[in-house]
Amino acid sequence: SAGKSQMDALAQKKLITDSSLKNLLGNELVLIGKKDSTLSSFEGLVDKSVGKISIGTPETVPAGKYAQETLTTMKLWDQIQPKLVMAKDVRQVLTYVETANVDAGLVYRSDTVGMKDSKIVAAAPAGSSKPIVYPMAIVASSKHPKEAADFEAFLASDEAMQVFTKYGFTALKK
Repeated sequence: SAGKSQMDALAQKKLITDSSLKNLLGNELVLIGKKDSTLSSFEGLVDKSVGKISIGTPETVPAGKYAQETLTTMKLWDQIQPKLVMAKDVRQVLTYVETANVDAGLVYRSDTVGMKDSKIVAAAPAGSSKPIVYPMAIVASSKHPKEAADFEAFLASDEAMQVFTKYGFTALKK
């Protein structure tokens, strides 16, 4: 799952096998800008040189909710709200930054792997939002529980973790 709350809802309804539930991956929120951006920190977002900042809509985009949390924790949310351009998803935030329609954006580190004309300016400080976690579990009604367990074991393997980390995710302890 791309979100802990969604997995928690499935667990509450007994739709997953509780013993299979584990946190597989983590991610990190990062601030991005164009390659030639002079922006160097989250605090720089309040500067007059930064006109527009894009985040996912916090009510519907998990990365947007983490962005709001981070900016609130850093006491920047109220100051930059007039500059915010809400996006329907992180791909749209990336597009806004890549096409210079905004000066900065907040996305997951894993979303930055394919960026061409943009760069990571800064990572969100540890503890500035809830941890970004990707849990996994086997669906309780699976008609192939052994194969599902084998796949779950593969996803947690060192081989799979090398691929995940290559694409910006963080391997969580087993």
